[in-house]
Amino acid sequence: MRESNTEEIKKTITINASPEVVFRVLINETELMQWFSNERTLLEPQVGGAWMLKNCRSYTGKIHTMRGKILEIIQDKKLSYTWNVDEYPDIPETIVTWMIEPLDGGRMSEIKLMHSDLANNDFEDTDKNWSYFIGRLVEHCKDKQQRSSDVGH
Repeated sequence: MRESNTEEIKKTITINASPEVVFRVLINETELMQWFSNERTLLEPQVGGAWMLKNCRSYTGKIHTMRGKILEIIQDKKLSYTWNVDEYPDIPETIVTWMIEPLDGGRMSEIKLMHSDLANNDFEDTDKNWSYFIGRLVEHCKDKQQRSSDVGH
């Protein structure tokens, strides 16, 4: 039996937004452009559908292209997809999974992010990147929830 040389990133956060808001922010191209991708986004929201994000790293000025296929999609609950980075073709494909659980009667959400099958030498940078983007996700969802709450009053 071969030993695995891979790592998994797991992050759990609470967001002050409903599962519906969080899911839309994860799967809508326009929403993704506001917190995750700053160059270009493509997403076909169905199992087997393609996704692609182009992101210019502010600290290097280099554009990175991430892409893959949707593996699983459960409305307002789960999104899972393969993850490849064009600029690093020697790094094996990985899997990203987002799980969304309602909290406080659905007014808030617990988000679990898992990025699995990471090569050991890629773990630290990827972990830092996810911490950054999850912070952006939290802020973006908070703004969305406040705007939808304001409309209701």
